[in-house]
Amino acid sequence: MVTNEIMSLVNNIDEDKLQEFVSKNDSNYKIQSDTHSIQFDYSWVEKIEETIQYLDSIIRIPKKFLAQEEEVVPIEKAKKISMETIRHLAQHTNLIQDVTADGTITPSAVLNIHKEETFDLYENRFIYALLTNLYTFVEQRKSAVKEGSFSKSEKKLNFNSQTKVNSELINISINLESSSHEDLMNINEQGLDINARIDRIELIIMDFIKSPVMKSLQGTLPVRSPIRKTNTILKNTNFKAALELWEFIERYDHKDRKEVKENLIIDSDKEIELKYVLTSFMSYNILNSLSSKNDKLKSEEKKSNDYYLNKAIQDFIKDNKDIDTAEFKQVLARAFALYKRKKVRIQKTIYNELCRCIKRHDINMKTAIGVIRK
Repeated sequence: MVTNEIMSLVNNIDEDKLQEFVSKNDSNYKIQSDTHSIQFDYSWVEKIEETIQYLDSIIRIPKKFLAQEEEVVPIEKAKKISMETIRHLAQHTNLIQDVTADGTITPSAVLNIHKEETFDLYENRFIYALLTNLYTFVEQRKSAVKEGSFSKSEKKLNFNSQTKVNSELINISINLESSSHEDLMNINEQGLDINARIDRIELIIMDFIKSPVMKSLQGTLPVRSPIRKTNTILKNTNFKAALELWEFIERYDHKDRKEVKENLIIDSDKEIELKYVLTSFMSYNILNSLSSKNDKLKSEEKKSNDYYLNKAIQDFIKDNKDIDTAEFKQVLARAFALYKRKKVRIQKTIYNELCRCIKRHDINMKTAIGVIRK
């Protein structure tokens, strides 16, 4: 429908008038376009999200080993005598204090062995160091990207034209402004924007650090780069992913902010200027078509009124052939006066009836208000 309207306007253009419009045109224009965008690299968010599941597996089923402490203590402080204790005493006879005739041995001191499970392994300390470094890294990145990625643009057009068609002076002015703003928030499959994703990562890391196994490693020997490539770190899928994340945040370029500002001004392109001149001619053409259409309607209405008036006069004269011009004017004057009086009476009747309706309404309202107050 819209396409048909446009084609109709184009097809009905008066080419001679168009040529005159363009040839006598004096115009100037200015187009200004300003764009500003800031984009951050959020690859670190995706990398951490990918690794979280492997860190979770490590912390849920942590590696541990049985630590054994050996200490020679006085016999009265010994808590348990084991095969290792007897074997040690046999190898260290100097610890034997007395041997009775029946072969009973009384040692002065024995080997005491204390066994305890511990998480203090290099691999676990590596994960603890990774989590603490990761928390600091996320805090720094969160502060750096708090303004968020965005793109915005503003465009302005100012076009002024003066031309003449025949004796008609035509002035045209076009002012157009547009603006747009887009948040580039990197929505993921779960519908979370980048800020929500960072908050989620931060919360998970804190939960990991507060887990019993990580708490037990506080104060242990810290792990620093380069990471020792133990069999577990090289071959275990979970620890391999943790090592990749460690290396990723170490080499990450913190200058991840890309800002672009562009200011464009166009005011001397003849091809563009001609397009706006043609556009202004279309506006002028539409205005003329509306004016012509209105004149046509008024002309048709006048013709219709003249037709009915002429027909009424013809019918009257046909039935009153002997009437002369003076008598006809008197009849017409009486008829016109009668109609005017009748119209006034009708208007007065309507006015009086309207006044009575208003009075009745006021009385009813006062009565209603009186009842409510009582």
